[in-house]
Amino acid sequence: MKQKYGLSLPSLTFCGLAVIILAVYALYWPAVPGPFMFDDWVNLSLLGAHKKLGEFQQVLIFITREGTSFIDRPLSRLSFYLNDHAWPSSPEGFRLTNITIHALNSILIWWLSLRLLKLFRPNLSSQTHLLLPFVIALIWAIHPIQVNAVAYIIQRMTLLSGTFVLAGLITYTYGRESLATEPYRGVILMSLAIVVFMPLAFLSKQNGILMPLFIAATEFTLFRQTPGHKTARRWSIPFVLGPVVLVLSALSIRAQEKVFSWYDAQPFTPLERVLTESRILFDYLAAIFLPQAHTSTLFHDNYPISHSLLSPPSTLPAVLGILALTAIAVFGRKRMPLLAFACGWYIVGHLLESSIIGLELYYEHRNYIPLFGPVFALVYATHAALKEKPAAALGLATTFTALLAFITLMNTSVWHTKESLISNWYKENPKSLRTANLMVGLLNERSDYVSARTILQQSAKEWPRNPQPPLLTLLLDCVNNRTGPDSLEKTLSAIPKNYAHSNIVLDILEKLHAPVTAGYCPPLTLDDLERIVQHLLMNPNTKRADASRKWRTLTYNLYFLQARIASEQRNLNKAMQYADKANEILPNPNLMILQAAWLSSAGLYEEALQIARRALTLSREKALFDALNPYEENLQSLISNIEKQARTNTP
Repeated sequence: MKQKYGLSLPSLTFCGLAVIILAVYALYWPAVPGPFMFDDWVNLSLLGAHKKLGEFQQVLIFITREGTSFIDRPLSRLSFYLNDHAWPSSPEGFRLTNITIHALNSILIWWLSLRLLKLFRPNLSSQTHLLLPFVIALIWAIHPIQVNAVAYIIQRMTLLSGTFVLAGLITYTYGRESLATEPYRGVILMSLAIVVFMPLAFLSKQNGILMPLFIAATEFTLFRQTPGHKTARRWSIPFVLGPVVLVLSALSIRAQEKVFSWYDAQPFTPLERVLTESRILFDYLAAIFLPQAHTSTLFHDNYPISHSLLSPPSTLPAVLGILALTAIAVFGRKRMPLLAFACGWYIVGHLLESSIIGLELYYEHRNYIPLFGPVFALVYATHAALKEKPAAALGLATTFTALLAFITLMNTSVWHTKESLISNWYKENPKSLRTANLMVGLLNERSDYVSARTILQQSAKEWPRNPQPPLLTLLLDCVNNRTGPDSLEKTLSAIPKNYAHSNIVLDILEKLHAPVTAGYCPPLTLDDLERIVQHLLMNPNTKRADASRKWRTLTYNLYFLQARIASEQRNLNKAMQYADKANEILPNPNLMILQAAWLSSAGLYEEALQIARRALTLSREKALFDALNPYEENLQSLISNIEKQARTNTP
């Protein structure tokens, strides 16, 4: 069928999709060579960790988190392994994969928009029905709020989960369309959306569990007048309400572990988090509808916390605003279905990461799928308002997409090098502790000691309870030969006993450990490093039996480091005592292997064998099954060698 444009519908569709794909690659290409950042290192450093094992076994161990879980995002981990199974690696291939998945998701957004419009407004002209999905998909694809989701490699998990959520929703729309004329086919397709695609989304990232609620947000707003709605409502009881009840039940049963356990490592309470997220959700909406021409930092760890409805004063209006959006989604679906859809979709999309679960407060990548609802409503509402003025509508759409493309290119260009990324993020948000720490590292690489130390002094004032600034100051002085007789005491006095939890304390101590051991930081010695660790272990949270896994992990690592220091001081008894304390907190085969090696070196073969066999038993208990035990071969070899040494050295 030829259109007035001189092209057939398939040709126009192909051209439109090509424009979307080319726009994604063109705008994100500058970010391809950018560095690994933040959680990339933590999650990807296990690639190639077990090179002595067979490749299939390596894959299984990596995607199951060292053989301990089948449900902790294994599909995303598999995709990382397919990029590279060695570490360190190059970020280019990982980021190109992210960009490709985002391009694919942009096509799925176009497809979903096409399907929603067909069912929501079946009487649209063919030109309108063709054009609006392209505009929606293009805005969604190139919106600057998506940059951190695409460029930040570890957010592959968000992208891949989004792929399966969108595929499931598209499948649902085909079943929904068939419901009135072929009810059995319709129910089967709708059910497949939940049974097939929701698990795939969940196995990529836990947000995938929200897919039934996205279906509900669509069905009870846009599809209320679509034939088959009553059947869809009945279907939703087991397939929408059922998963919701299961999730809520699981969370209630394991609330302390899955919802509240991280709060002792956060600077806010559950109530403060909910109040603060109300403001953040409106900050996201401002960034969606009123994007500003500046680079957006990944880190917002200094975002002001709402301590009550009036502190800060913007909290109360934000809370009322969220309640209003929820009320529109629930009660406005008859009179204002489009607005109700947008509100419901957005609220649903943020239920996990922006509500009660004790995660960090602010990350723009959390808008990856939630962005669709507001964009869909915005484009359709603009079309409806200006349908008699097509030139004005085209001009507005062109101007808005051009602005989005410009801002996105600004942000992706910043990702091009580590230097530009850190410099721009620091300029954008200098009071972020994480960004300041990155800037200190960059300045140190430039041999600008004075500027780096000035930033650390400012960070110490801004974050008085955080141990990072004083420890980083000591490290900076160490690597620049600036340590003095009072360096240790200044560091200890700057770290309060009730210091705030920090994930990178151990990284800093490890970086101090090597030069101090080698004698490169006089007058600092291993004894001084041990004093720092002992000071950190005075925090009451390191002694609490009910502390969260974050505090227990920190405490374990502090004792582990103490054990290694004692070993380097040739004090086997003290090393074993500290190692035993670490294993009481979080039993770990790695530490037990080290203990066995220490004992064996001291000729204590029987004790070494006991520890090694305990490590083997523990590793087997942790592994889901034998093939997923990454320690089996190593420990069997260690036990055999110790037994051989014992026979050789026994009179």
